[in-house]
Amino acid sequence: MGERLAPRRVLEDLWKARTRIAYGRYKTAREAARAAEEFRIDTPDPDGTFALHRARQAENAALDEYQRVLTILSDLVAYGKIPVEEA
Repeated sequence: MGERLAPRRVLEDLWKARTRIAYGRYKTAREAARAAEEFRIDTPDPDGTFALHRARQAENAALDEYQRVLTILSDLVAYGKIPVEEA
């Protein structure tokens, strides 16, 4: 039984690390979006609007990835659901 727990522990550690990375990327994207919002306020021309739009897209993509990874980690820890390897 101890042998069976070891691979799961390794998976948990791997997905915890991926979750931390995804959260860090989301946090960075969120800060960039806030900076773009300030830029748009200071630059109310199409460039400011475009920069904000792109920053919000990046923030949303980072949030989606964080949520995906967090769900995988939660399913693994709470239910023992082994994630499917990505191709």
